[in-house]
Amino acid sequence: MTAHIIAVAKDNLITLAFIVGLIVAVAQIGRLRRPFTTADVSGIVLDNYLLYGVGIGQVLAFALHSFQPGLALGSLAIGVAAIIAHGKRADLAGKLAIVLAASIIGYAAPAEHIYQMLARHDFSASTVSLPLIMAIVTSTLGIEFVIAHALARPACARRRGAESGLPEQLPDGGRAGYGQVVVG
Repeated sequence: MTAHIIAVAKDNLITLAFIVGLIVAVAQIGRLRRPFTTADVSGIVLDNYLLYGVGIGQVLAFALHSFQPGLALGSLAIGVAAIIAHGKRADLAGKLAIVLAASIIGYAAPAEHIYQMLARHDFSASTVSLPLIMAIVTSTLGIEFVIAHALARPACARRRGAESGLPEQLPDGGRAGYGQVVVG
């Protein structure tokens, strides 16, 4: 039984990294001081997705794809960039770039496997698997996390401005207004 659990975990390390990221995000959200905003929550979820789901997940993929050096090094590059880009100080545009790059890889691998199923009738365990499905799911969720955070930030800025009577001051000296996405 233990050997089977270890084998399943090894085959699904990237999914496990994603799940650990969600668990850490929930724990961090639970520790937030009240009142907190949707931007606080979406920022925590996005940052943990970047650190665990992409960063650690892609570094693990690097180790798993050692038989494919090009893919392995691409995974390592995305993983390291995601680890660097997570956190409150990182620019939202940089986070978006990392999530999009990881999502392109996350959609490309399943597309290749689906092609193998259709063109070569290859339905082997390595072609049809949980990691294939999870690559699509985590890539889609990553894009959703970025969108949610981008939309939450100006909404919270408008609310804070309404409470104080003044709009939030932006780093470039401008003011956050309705419909503006505050990046950075």
